[in-house]
Amino acid sequence: MGARVVLITGIALGLIAQGSAPVAAKSDREVTIRVVVDGRLMGHKATLKIHDRSGAQTVRVRHARKVRVHAGRTTVVPAPIRNGRPSTSTIQQIRAANGTVVRVRYRKDVTSRPGPLTPLATGPDGKPATGWDWVQSPDTSRLAFTSSDPSLLAPDEDSGLFVRDLTTGSVAKAANDALGEPSWSPDSQRIAFVSDAALTPQDRNGKADVYVKDLATGGLILVSARTAANPFHAATGAAWVDDDHLVLFGCDTAQQYRKRRCGIRVTTLSTGETREIVPADHRIRAWRLAPDGRRVVFESEGDPLHLRIHRRALYVTDLSTAATALLSSNKKGHPANRPAWGAVWSPDAREVAFRSTADNLVARDTNGKEDPLRGTDVFIKELNSGKVTRISTTSSGKQMTGEPGPRDEPAAQWSPNGKVVAFRFRTTSPRGDRRPPGSDVFIKRLSSGRLEPLVPRTSRLPRSPVVDGYVFSPSGDRIAFRFRPRNGCWTDVVPFANLNCHNVIVREVGGDRLANVSTLDTGLGWLGGPQDSSSGPWSPVWLSDDELLFPVPGRSQPRRTGGEFPVIKAVEWAPAPVRYRSPAPWTPAWCDPYRYWWSC
Repeated sequence: MGARVVLITGIALGLIAQGSAPVAAKSDREVTIRVVVDGRLMGHKATLKIHDRSGAQTVRVRHARKVRVHAGRTTVVPAPIRNGRPSTSTIQQIRAANGTVVRVRYRKDVTSRPGPLTPLATGPDGKPATGWDWVQSPDTSRLAFTSSDPSLLAPDEDSGLFVRDLTTGSVAKAANDALGEPSWSPDSQRIAFVSDAALTPQDRNGKADVYVKDLATGGLILVSARTAANPFHAATGAAWVDDDHLVLFGCDTAQQYRKRRCGIRVTTLSTGETREIVPADHRIRAWRLAPDGRRVVFESEGDPLHLRIHRRALYVTDLSTAATALLSSNKKGHPANRPAWGAVWSPDAREVAFRSTADNLVARDTNGKEDPLRGTDVFIKELNSGKVTRISTTSSGKQMTGEPGPRDEPAAQWSPNGKVVAFRFRTTSPRGDRRPPGSDVFIKRLSSGRLEPLVPRTSRLPRSPVVDGYVFSPSGDRIAFRFRPRNGCWTDVVPFANLNCHNVIVREVGGDRLANVSTLDTGLGWLGGPQDSSSGPWSPVWLSDDELLFPVPGRSQPRRTGGEFPVIKAVEWAPAPVRYRSPAPWTPAWCDPYRYWWSC
């Protein structure tokens, strides 16, 4: 992976100039600048790459020295010093003139984390392969994913379902032409997935269907259209109730999206029997199966209970009786007077978190009086008692005013023990200004009501970040999330340690400590680059409390389908001393951070 270190480092040098207009030199004359290095040097010379309009030069400085550069804009890029303790320094841009003094101060890097890196899959050439939709089996021994990487497929295949053995590292193809959405059976022996290809002779509808692959026998079963009297036009999702029952979600794709009829059925694999649980006339838009497999919550505008609710509302259906009840209501049973969406089950399946702009679910809900959207709150409803609690409140219990999160994002993420939740809430001041760092996502301790930003206000991360994909570790002691600055890409916050475009950051839930895990195995360099700014939504996957899976751009190889490959990082939370020096900085010939930052 050494080549990738060099190339990605070079990309960063160009991005740091973002936001600065190219400057044409007025003179070819050279000037003398004085470079002073101090801070945590640990007895080593600092390696600096100095870019001016004529090119770049590498200098070594123990304390101070004079350097000749061309007058005008100059970029000083320090290499990290690592020998026992990691040290970093910021990249600087200056206007060079005779006598200019540049101070480069090194400091201890407490953010980046080293750890071995392993590609999720590799092709015959040994290079990492692309993939998406990674799902770990319930027994934690295997990982299913979908890939369209040509190196993993036959010439006539577009995609496939693959399984990696997390113990041996071996990867095997489980099925051809998989579109994604893999779902493991509770016994970790079978995988349900979606495909729009006719993988069995019984598939004649020409639409997407749900199949089940038996890993023990190698058998493939068409589930969604096998015995139903009126099969779905297209089945787009599945979830396991138990090892023999599968919940299917399907839609009539002949209709326009707003008029599309979608319903839910349960299929018994051993007998082929299919029962309709939620009729397609209910026009389901989103759904989630409870962790205990007994109930399903869904979102609909179709007024399935004929309560004259002609807006987005949430309902709960019992899978054994097919009885449906309104979920988005207050304790007295009165329906929410405004839309509700984003339902998420608690780990014990006794509560559901959701978003709503309604002001009649709890008392004294007035934050949307003038603008209902600014009254969007996050609620938790206890299904047995009907009690509704608003959790988008401050630690003192005061209501918050802000904007709703994305409509397609779950209302909250629960910790495994159900005692902590993380949720997005875009707070605003009375003047309508956005709040500073970390205000988009909050951590709430349900027992005490304590609220705190996911990104601590005391952190040195860029202001107004974009945070998404947040997910708790198996123990609930840590939470990982995707992070990037709102405007452009940065490398001078914890440079070379390194915060760039999209990064995977981990926070200790019991404290304010942050760790950047999207670094190379040495802890230097980074795995996120500008290419991943176009990525679709994804979240890091915790394989254990010490292992994470996330994608990185494939910069050191010809771009394959998708352009990104997933890696597994075994994170060293308390790393041992490292006894080698970091590589010197390098910039590829096509990247000129002095003039053309967009070329990088």
